[in-house]
Amino acid sequence: MFNLIAVVFSIVLVLVLGIAGLYYGGEAYSTQTQETDYAEIINGASQIKGAMELYKTRNGVYPGGIENIPLGVSATEELLDRLVDENYLSGIPSGTWTIENNIIHRALTDAQQCESVNRIAGLNVDLAPDGCPPCSDSQFSIWPACQEA
Repeated sequence: MFNLIAVVFSIVLVLVLGIAGLYYGGEAYSTQTQETDYAEIINGASQIKGAMELYKTRNGVYPGGIENIPLGVSATEELLDRLVDENYLSGIPSGTWTIENNIIHRALTDAQQCESVNRIAGLNVDLAPDGCPPCSDSQFSIWPACQEA
């Protein structure tokens, strides 16, 4: 009888510990994912910027792209492909990148990712509407993540 009680107690204890781990550890897992997203965005933009600066140093001008709407190729795609082809980048960083008016940015998946990127960057997301401000507002134009308005 004692063995049966010990086994039941052990099973209950393992279940309680598992649930507590998921409950309290779940936040740590989501925070790490948000920090990884932020680091990936910042590192990708830094790689592109470095490649463009190296291109300018060697050629005297920044690389340009040609818009080709019928083929669905944007200036950014062509520019990034050129940087890879000419060995300024080893590969295009993951995500959909846009480069215009000396601003390099990557599309975010949703408003929650936008809010978490701004929060991790140390910005007060309570100042922004819904935690993800419009880029057109000069107050938020320097935030690493903002919504196109």
